[in-house]
Parts: sequence; C-alpha cells; structure tokens
Amino acid sequence: MLRKRANALRRRYQRTTNNENLRQERKEIYFNGRREYEDKMQEAKLKSWKTFRTINDGVNPWNIVHKIAAGKIRTITRLTTIEKKMGRTPQTRGIQ
Repeated sequence: MLRKRANALRRRYQRTTNNENLRQERKEIYFNGRREYEDKMQEAKLKSWKTFRTINDGVNPWNIVHKIAAGKIRTITRLTTIEKKMGRTPQTRGIQ
C-alpha cells in the first residue's frame, strides 16, 4: 500500500512542470512519502529476519548438508557388554 502511494506521489511530482512552487511542494511530499515507505520496508525486513533467526534457534541449516556432501557423517560405534550363558554379565575384578 505504501509503495503504491510513494509511486503515485512520484508521478505527481514529475508531472508538475509549469508551476515551480507547486513542484517544490510536491517534491517535499514525495520525499516524505518515500522516506516513510523505506522506513516501513526496513522495519519489515528486520522483523522478518528476527523471526527467521528465532525459528532456527541459531542453528546453521547448511551444516548437516555440508557434512553429508563431504562424507563426514559417521555411524556411532556402540560398545556392548558380553553376555554369558543364562543372560548374566561378567563381573570385573579389582574395581571397587
């Protein structure tokens, strides 16, 4: 909505050629409208960026993609216990 208004003010300013006082007045109105539009756009961009950053919790979404592509993802090796007959685990000696 503000972009349309800023463009309309710009066209009105540029079409005024005969009356220098009116042209100057419309120029000031146009620059004020453009400044308002740019301020609102900057606020919206900042708000959108902050929302994006809070959704991602500061995690870089490309980290895992890069690791997979580079072949750096390894499976975790789990150490398991040895089971004796009848489901008993061996006792360690010397550890208190």
